[in-house]
Amino acid sequence: MTAAALFLLQNEAFIAYKEEMASDHLDVKSFDEWCGDRETKHPQFLYWSKSSQIRNSFPPIHEITKRRKLSDVCGGPGKHHTMSFSTCKGPVAAGA
Repeated sequence: MTAAALFLLQNEAFIAYKEEMASDHLDVKSFDEWCGDRETKHPQFLYWSKSSQIRNSFPPIHEITKRRKLSDVCGGPGKHHTMSFSTCKGPVAAGA
């Protein structure tokens, strides 16, 4: 939820930046360039930007846990890529 809120705020700020630059007839930087400038000038922007990148590079913990339980019941390690709770016939799918 926090990542989604930060993403929306970041995009709103970038849109405001683009509108300001366009109204002044100035060149508009790309989103990545704009973020880089903000990260350099504002340590708090850098912190939240890097935190979002780290957070988004890992699956949520409930997904990791679900996959582990599935692989334990439905054929062992590595099988979880193609199975889901609805296709598994083990105790997890039966509600145990």
